[in-house]
Amino acid sequence: MYGEYEPEVLEKVHKIEKEMLEDFIYICDKYDIKYFVISGTAIGVMRHKGFIPWDDDIDVAMLRKEYHKFVKAAKVEFETTFKGKYEMMGPNFKKKFYNMQPAMNLIGTRFVNETAWAAGFEPGFFLDIFVYENVPEDDAELEKVAKLCRLYSILYIIRSTHFWKLIPTHPMAERPKLFVYGIVGALLRLIPNSDSILYKRYLKVLKPYYGKTKRYSATLDPGVTYMDVWEDELEPYAEKDFEDIKVKMIREYEEQLIRHMGEYMEMPPEDKRTNHCPKLLDFGDR
Repeated sequence: MYGEYEPEVLEKVHKIEKEMLEDFIYICDKYDIKYFVISGTAIGVMRHKGFIPWDDDIDVAMLRKEYHKFVKAAKVEFETTFKGKYEMMGPNFKKKFYNMQPAMNLIGTRFVNETAWAAGFEPGFFLDIFVYENVPEDDAELEKVAKLCRLYSILYIIRSTHFWKLIPTHPMAERPKLFVYGIVGALLRLIPNSDSILYKRYLKVLKPYYGKTKRYSATLDPGVTYMDVWEDELEPYAEKDFEDIKVKMIREYEEQLIRHMGEYMEMPPEDKRTNHCPKLLDFGDR
């Protein structure tokens, strides 16, 4: 999905997201939590030393063990340093979302994409935290694990989203798929706690590998098989410029970016650009 922003709106979006990133880094630094930027944010670092000009989100990642540390630290900091400003959002938090991706949510704002709208969620500006899980070192085995993770992730989204609401605004060719998703979602919602069941099954797929392999990837992302990193590629983390702040990247960031994004230094044509283009955007009192 790609949408144009008015320049002054996008500038304000970037300002808020940079502020959220700074607060996230503050927590990580205070509690010695290791994170790294990935995807569009990593490309922004390398190609623009800041935001990709049309981008509208921040992509950060950390290993599962670091994520557990972050959740504990965030609970403390959200109640003290950032009281009333943030909350965690995701399948194992009080505030749910239509997908399994954990995120840091900015209270008092709204950044609602089309799928969130169809699911009845109105999140604020949020910073997705991609959890890099231990995954199989064998490529064929990773493919199998990736397919199972993707299955449970998609079913979770289908279960949460009323896809029938999207039919009128989508091309005719996409409507049969949305209709089928709508039926499957309605059936899944008839099963008590089906969202929790799907999330537990997703975690069960990964449990045999936790702490036992030297390969990691973001298993909630469609690119799980090619955005992977190996243990010996991680440290020492590199520090790079992003706008007027410093962010962390893995040591072998260039190799990982090439695996994930290909020729990432080339500017894509407009028809290949993506962002999140929210259906509802509210800056609150900011």
